[in-house]
Amino acid sequence: MLKKKKMDIFALIFSKIPEMRILIVLIVLFGCMCACGGGKNKSEITEAVVVEVDSTITMEDSVSDDEWIDEEPELPEKADESFDDFLYNFLVDSQLQITRIVFPLPYYTDDHKDSITNETWEYDQIFSGLESYAVLFDRQSDMELEKDTSQVSIKIDRRDMKSHRLKRYYFERIKGEWMLEAIDDAVISSADSESEDFFSFYERFVNDSLFQTERVVDPLPFVTIDPDDEFHVLETTLEKGQWFAFQPTLSKDVLAHIYYGQRLSENSSTRIMEFKGVGNGFYNVLYFQRRNGLWKLIKFEDLGD
Repeated sequence: MLKKKKMDIFALIFSKIPEMRILIVLIVLFGCMCACGGGKNKSEITEAVVVEVDSTITMEDSVSDDEWIDEEPELPEKADESFDDFLYNFLVDSQLQITRIVFPLPYYTDDHKDSITNETWEYDQIFSGLESYAVLFDRQSDMELEKDTSQVSIKIDRRDMKSHRLKRYYFERIKGEWMLEAIDDAVISSADSESEDFFSFYERFVNDSLFQTERVVDPLPFVTIDPDDEFHVLETTLEKGQWFAFQPTLSKDVLAHIYYGQRLSENSSTRIMEFKGVGNGFYNVLYFQRRNGLWKLIKFEDLGD
C-alpha cells in the first residue's frame, strides 16, 4: 500500500510539473549510466529515455492545446448590476462588446438612418483618446444616481467641441443584461436660452486661459488629499495665481459624459462636473455657478489617487 501511494504521488508530480519531470528523468538516466555494467549499453539507454521524455512532453502539449477551446466571452458575475462595471468590460473586451449589441444596430446620422450588422461593426472604445470622462449634474443629490442598480436606460454622449457634433450611445438593460441598442450622430443645435449656454462656456473655458482666469472665483475653495496622510482631506483655498498650478488636465477637443437618468436644465444656475479617469485613478469635481448670467468656477475638488 505504501509503495502504491508513493507511485501515485510520483505520477502526480511527473504529470503536473514538466520541469521536475525532466529533472527526474535526467537523474534516472545518470544513475543508469553509472550503474550499468552489462545488458544495454549507454547509448541505448540514453535513446530510450529521450524518446520517453519527448513522447511525454508531446502528449502534455496536445492536452494543453485541447484545453484552449474558444469560449463565449462572459462578464464577471453580477457585473450587469452596475452599469460602470459593465461599461468597463464593454470597452476593453472587443469580443464581449459584439455580444452586447442589438444587431442590426440603428445608426442615425442627422436625419438619415442606417443599420450596422454584426459583420460590419467596428470595435468602438467610445472614450478613445481621452484620459477622463465626465458626469454632469444640476444638483449634488443627483450624484447618487450613479449607484442606482435599478436603472434600465443610460446614455453616453461624445461631444466634439471642434466639429460641433454629438455622438450619443443608447444603452438598455434587456433581460438583465446591458445592451447597446442605438447610436445617434448629429450636429449640435444652438441653445435657445438668452442666458449663457453651459457647453458653449465650457468649450471656451478649457481652450482660452485668459477667459478661464476671468471665470474662476478668487479665492477658489479647494479640497484635496493631505499629502502627509492619504486618509485625511484638506479644505483650503487657491489664490488667483495658484489655479494654473493645480488645475486638472482636461480635453480641449472632446467632452464625453454619461447620463444616469439625471436631468440637466438649461435654466439651472448650478452645474457639477465629475471627472473620472479612463484606466487611471484620476478623480476631480468642478462646481460651476451662474452669476449675473455668467458661468463661473466656484469650487474645485481633487481627490484622485
